[in-house]
Amino acid sequence: MEFFTLNLKATLSAIIMGILVLYLGLGFGLYFFFTMFLFLALSGIVSYIGKVYKQKKMLFEKVRTTKNVLANGTWPLVLALCFYVSHTIFF
Repeated sequence: MEFFTLNLKATLSAIIMGILVLYLGLGFGLYFFFTMFLFLALSGIVSYIGKVYKQKKMLFEKVRTTKNVLANGTWPLVLALCFYVSHTIFF
């Protein structure tokens, strides 16, 4: 089962990370969520561009896994967490 090139585990991981980003982003959760989605979209574009090269090297992966979700979603999640901590401590 695939959703937007993600397998089931990766989809569930992305949903959990998305909920955390929306919650930790306080009023700016959609900004952080968009950032996470942008990382996913850019990785998809880069994968599409490098598809021919990866097929020649036998490295092409058709489906993205939890590893890809963590690689693309960790920075937006960390930024949302820092934002949340800074606003709860200082405001």
